[in-house]
Amino acid sequence: MARIDQNKIAFLRGQRQHRSFSPGPIDQEAIDQILEVARWTGSANNRQSWRFLVVDDPELLAALAETKSGIGWVKDAGLAILVLTVGENAQAWRFDAGRVAERLLLASNAVGLSAGVISWAPEAGEPAVRQLLGVPEGIWIYSAVIVGNPAETKLASGANTGRKPIEELVIRNRFS
Repeated sequence: MARIDQNKIAFLRGQRQHRSFSPGPIDQEAIDQILEVARWTGSANNRQSWRFLVVDDPELLAALAETKSGIGWVKDAGLAILVLTVGENAQAWRFDAGRVAERLLLASNAVGLSAGVISWAPEAGEPAVRQLLGVPEGIWIYSAVIVGNPAETKLASGANTGRKPIEELVIRNRFS
């Protein structure tokens, strides 16, 4: 029988999307650890088709926050780690890019930081990000993990904060 580590389960269940940060620099050792976790994330055929564009310049973070509506909070973060995919048909690697984005979130939490994920679409900010950061054609901008020092905030309350009952989410063996 499997040994269930309740501390690890609680850590995973406790991962949240954070959109507010306390000011201050982020420790370089923490950044290095986050990027090491990302580097060791699995990928199809071990292709590791991703690259990480780390943005920690406050002016660039403020400009990123202006690239689409609803992400003004990015300007208060310590850094953004853009998950890029490269190679022939770069968008084919979106499953791997999703895996590594989630690992960046979890690693941020593990080193005591807060993080949230954003993405852009061609019709919603992606061309502006590409131009702002000089991302060449042939590289796909999958998402950005926004990392910062934790802010003293309460979790949101309201209709969208709970989780559906497990019975609504899980189908066992087959549809009836």
